[in-house]
Amino acid sequence: ARDAVHSNPALREPALALLRQNARPCADDVLQAVRSLRLERWVYIGDTTTHSQLLEMRDDGNAYAVKTLTTPLKDMLGVSSAVIECGLLEFQGQIICDGLLRLHAELGPNYRRSFKEALAACRAQGRLYRDRLLPAGLDQQKR
Repeated sequence: ARDAVHSNPALREPALALLRQNARPCADDVLQAVRSLRLERWVYIGDTTTHSQLLEMRDDGNAYAVKTLTTPLKDMLGVSSAVIECGLLEFQGQIICDGLLRLHAELGPNYRRSFKEALAACRAQGRLYRDRLLPAGLDQQKR
């Protein structure tokens, strides 16, 4: 379902309308989380004690501190850094990973070092987000 909505965004609102009309409708915060879903390739940098660190796949991309529902990304992936595809969404003031992962490439030590430097630059420039996802491709002048 996630991939279908990503391929055809026009499916999202009719699906959400059905969830609202259900005998046991979804809570508004769940519906809003589905609306915020961004399915993309991300650079997974690693885990801290509280979250996983992901970078957008652009030179001027943003970084996100992401929560997983039950299992840290490192445990799910079996690697310490990688290029992955997954969905991120906003839920109750946090960024959550949907847990449906595709591993595209494990990163070697040199790539990992350069992406850690990019993460540090994002943090220093105030572009590490914990509570919201920016629209894909949002450049710095529009922030």
